[in-house]
Amino acid sequence: MRTGASKKAEPQSSGEMSHSLLNTCYIPDQDVLVPPMCGDLYPQFEYSVWHPNRKHSPINKTVLASVSGSICGWNSIEEPPCKNRFYSLGVRAALWQLRDTPGFHIAKRVPSMGQSMAESEFCFAPTGAGYGKRNVMSTTVGCIPVIISDHVTQPYEPFLDWNEFGVWIPESDVKDTEVILRGLTPQIKKAKMEKLYCAARHLAFTTVYGGLFEGDTGEFDAVATLVHILRTRKRHPGVPDHKLMEVDPEFADFMACKPHSFPTAGAGSAGSAEAVQPSAPPLPLAGITNKVRKTIDDDAYPKRTVTTAQWIRAAIGGHAGQGKGGGGSPDGQAWTPPSHLCLFNIREVLYAPHDAPDLPERAINESMRPGQCMPRNGYRIGVFPPGGSIMCPPTGPITKCERNV
Repeated sequence: MRTGASKKAEPQSSGEMSHSLLNTCYIPDQDVLVPPMCGDLYPQFEYSVWHPNRKHSPINKTVLASVSGSICGWNSIEEPPCKNRFYSLGVRAALWQLRDTPGFHIAKRVPSMGQSMAESEFCFAPTGAGYGKRNVMSTTVGCIPVIISDHVTQPYEPFLDWNEFGVWIPESDVKDTEVILRGLTPQIKKAKMEKLYCAARHLAFTTVYGGLFEGDTGEFDAVATLVHILRTRKRHPGVPDHKLMEVDPEFADFMACKPHSFPTAGAGSAGSAEAVQPSAPPLPLAGITNKVRKTIDDDAYPKRTVTTAQWIRAAIGGHAGQGKGGGGSPDGQAWTPPSHLCLFNIREVLYAPHDAPDLPERAINESMRPGQCMPRNGYRIGVFPPGGSIMCPPTGPITKCERNV
């Protein structure tokens, strides 16, 4: 959500700060920005580099960076210059300039957004007509998210550091996007992939829709994360959110997905001690790079960092942006903790009404593969999950629900 800025501040280059419809609706240290559930997109999440299917059909990352979707307006085929300069805060129109650049895939439509993201090293996650879902989508499928939104709070921020597992580029530096992304070394990208795996588990509602990761227990999923945030706030009243992990080591371990270790980069990574070059300077704080200064972001997210071309040059020398590789393939095997969650199942069946005999078990099993959740109830609207949660059967009383510990 967009956090507030002074009304007297100069507008951003895209003009969004001067729009009369832009009002602050998120209050730091009071509200929690829960990730979009993306229930309609779970079939595409099976392209995730961490999904059990990758054992038999690995994903090759052949694209450096990508984004697909409308550029100038919701469900519009218009191309820049856009009539609506406020759509996506002007970011999508700026990224359109990279459409013919080698290694970049900027498109208005693709056959499968999930597959397109999974095959990319970096995925742009701009807002759209609203908040957008690409930040969560890219993270879930294993693509490093690129955020270009100066004052838009990201899901579970500040508990998740989006510049640690992603790349947060200031709006004023959007012209340096190619230099920044090509300048990130394999070691830096490997370290981000390690953190990305943990972040993906925090952002996915796997205890609601079903598992997406090899051996996932659901203990770190979006529902569990929300519960831990609220419980930690209650234990430490008056402590601002950005300091909660400092005063509560247990909560810090939870947000780091401990005690379990991380998979290897691409399909997960383990060990990040050498991931970032020791000589790399500290990342610049967002507050000193934003064109609009003295916003409530400065108090709410004093540790929010960004990645700039200047930092890239200082970190790796004068060779930033000179790489010509289009992407890389994931390597290594995912670490497998004890598995408790069934896997997401897109199939559905028409279960019998509550006052009729249960559907034969054979009919249900025909719509399940080994390890999958029970198929959805076709009588329920939309993408409503089985029983409201994968821990509950699609029919029957709530007493049949399992308890996810």
